[in-house]
Amino acid sequence: MRGYLLALKHGFTGVFRFSGRDGSVLFWSYAATILFLAVLTMMAGMIPVMAESMAKMQEFAVQNPEQVTIQHGPNSYSISVHGNHPGLFPDMSGFIEFTAIVSGATAILLAAAVSRRLHDTGLSGFWGLIPVPFLVLGFGLMPDVFEDFGSTDEPDMGKFFLMFFNNLLYIGSLGLLLFLLIRKSKADLPEEPSANINDGKQSPPAHHRP
Repeated sequence: MRGYLLALKHGFTGVFRFSGRDGSVLFWSYAATILFLAVLTMMAGMIPVMAESMAKMQEFAVQNPEQVTIQHGPNSYSISVHGNHPGLFPDMSGFIEFTAIVSGATAILLAAAVSRRLHDTGLSGFWGLIPVPFLVLGFGLMPDVFEDFGSTDEPDMGKFFLMFFNNLLYIGSLGLLLFLLIRKSKADLPEEPSANINDGKQSPPAHHRP
């Protein structure tokens, strides 16, 4: 437990320290905590959106009982709406802004730690920027896409598919970054024997006197 708390302290006090190296245990103790809190915060932010959507559907069901199917169960309750009713689509603008803020804060808290972890694997910290363009583009597209789906019967599918493929590239870039972050520390890798530039042969091992 003490080691975990020290890892958190190291991470929070080094938020703007991009130099140096972080070992795997030190990095993941901090990074996993930040990611867990970010996901938890986004899930909490989604609750009001879902509550608003359910309230709209219940009101629609009362006013248009012939266009809905309501199913009750011991531990379940569902409303199925027949046909296309854009007005029932939840207003996602506030949640998108909230998610963008949480994502930005998460990126700031992790940026330096990711850079130090990459240094420890022998890579430049700039590799940590791989997902950023796709993340920015995704948040740029989301407001228009969700607004189209919530206000018209014929949304712009071009923007939708652009966002869809951008999200795939974003997930792929996260996978690549994860692969780079879980690599062994450079200090743990066996050193390659040095080569003699003059004759192309390996230099003999150095002898050390006791």
